[in-house]
Amino acid sequence: MCVVVLLVGVGACVTAFSSTTQTLLQHATDDRMRGRVVSMFTITVIGFQPLGALDLGWAVDRLGAPLAISLAAAVVGAIALLLAPRVKNLE
Repeated sequence: MCVVVLLVGVGACVTAFSSTTQTLLQHATDDRMRGRVVSMFTITVIGFQPLGALDLGWAVDRLGAPLAISLAAAVVGAIALLLAPRVKNLE
């Protein structure tokens, strides 16, 4: 039951992140470039997921799922901390 509650929370966070990202992206983009920017964002998000899944699958095979997921989360957290100052510059 605890796992179901966690999955619901993660799903809510993913939905909030996705809608916030799309909103900020469309708000910050010039009207005549919006379609191009959104299409590149979509290609990036959907297109790069299989590449990440390939790397993570390799890491799970070599290190085990808990360690591989923990390392992936640490990498994402480090990247988020590095990029956090840039978020303050958004208008």
